[in-house]
Amino acid sequence: MATLLYKLGHAAYRKWYYFLAAWIVALVGFGALAGAVKQPYQDTFSIPGIPSLQAQTMQQKLFPGTGNAEDQASVTVVVAAPKGHTLKEPTYSNAVNDLIAQLKKVPQMPADAKTLVNPVQASAAQYQMAVQAAVKQGQPQAVAEANAKALLPLSADGRIGTMTFDFDVAKVTDVKPASQDAVLDALADARKSGLQAEVNGSGMQSFDVEGGSGELLGVAVAALVLLITFGSLVAAGLPILSAFVGVGAGTIGVMIASKFTTISTTTPILATMIGLAVGIDYTLFILSRYRSELRNTDDRAHAAGLAVGKAGSAVVFAGLTVLIALAALAVVGIPFLTTMGMAAAGTVFFAVLVALTLLPAILGMLKSHAFGGSFRTPHRELDSDGKVINNGVRWARFIGKRPAVIGGIITLVLIVLAVPAKDLHLALPTDSTAATNTTQRKAADLITEGFGPGRAAP
Repeated sequence: MATLLYKLGHAAYRKWYYFLAAWIVALVGFGALAGAVKQPYQDTFSIPGIPSLQAQTMQQKLFPGTGNAEDQASVTVVVAAPKGHTLKEPTYSNAVNDLIAQLKKVPQMPADAKTLVNPVQASAAQYQMAVQAAVKQGQPQAVAEANAKALLPLSADGRIGTMTFDFDVAKVTDVKPASQDAVLDALADARKSGLQAEVNGSGMQSFDVEGGSGELLGVAVAALVLLITFGSLVAAGLPILSAFVGVGAGTIGVMIASKFTTISTTTPILATMIGLAVGIDYTLFILSRYRSELRNTDDRAHAAGLAVGKAGSAVVFAGLTVLIALAALAVVGIPFLTTMGMAAAGTVFFAVLVALTLLPAILGMLKSHAFGGSFRTPHRELDSDGKVINNGVRWARFIGKRPAVIGGIITLVLIVLAVPAKDLHLALPTDSTAATNTTQRKAADLITEGFGPGRAAP
């Protein structure tokens, strides 16, 4: 493998214009394709084989008109009167009626919108119908009344009520941002009357990928470390540039894949995080080796080939290890985990490819300027064998003299850092776990306050 990688690195350095052109054409071409076929990301969590999914499948067979619950763009509007007041009071009842009238004008709203009814009126009618139907089927009066009260759209104190509807779309991703904005505008108008109005549900889900600030902070820290390591502006920028190219290629792949399968909003975020990490590392391996080889030869093409042949072997091995580990997420048989693993694995693959081909091509283009922009004159201290002694060598020797002590300290630190894990609770994200300043979270909290835990997601 080392011989093949040497030839690859040597060729990429000497024929750098071909390699750069190939990368540019590939990124632009596939980027255009991705822009044309990309579908919105959608947070759909389904685990094949679980009882709830089996029940849903059976329901669709028995009642074909019900459709797939995952495709229903449901919306729950939660209204609440101020504490000490109820929705039955004329002021707040009229405010709810005005809100309903505005909601019926929202784009993509069903023509009939039968479920948009004032919760005060709906509660009375629903309670009477549910009790009569249950008693008619043989349920005791007390049991029928208790069951009916548990499903009412109005809280026991009359302060909090709910209204639900589904956008008239084939699937959740078809809901337009303009429709969601119209709902939010209607709620904002309702709040002017003193009514608290919030909304949640799959129909109000945003498909914009969040994140980026954390990754940029990590890149900034990496840039600082690279500047200290190389003492060169150009050399410090090469690993970051390579990482961005690898992440860009991986993101293009995720966008194209969204045409053929459901991609969650967290998938490109995970791929970006892992892609940046390994992209910087893998490029750094080869670039550092290239600098070391230049101390022994003036032939830069030969040095690039040696760097790719030696350090590149470690890059290939490390990349394959990470790639296999991420792809192994498919073994659990959970679709959204599989897509996350495959997307991240694809980004790692591109990071390896960039380090082995694009980096030596850029070095060939820069030639003697690869370590340009130097702001520190290297002071090389040599040992008796003529090998360079730097801070890394000194640190390794320090650790080697006290392995037991250092190992004990590291173990103690890890134990301390692991203590908070005892309070860790795992679950899939819902509106009740959203940020506290979002209307989705406020709606979920109001439902819990008025109807008890579990009402929003029994």
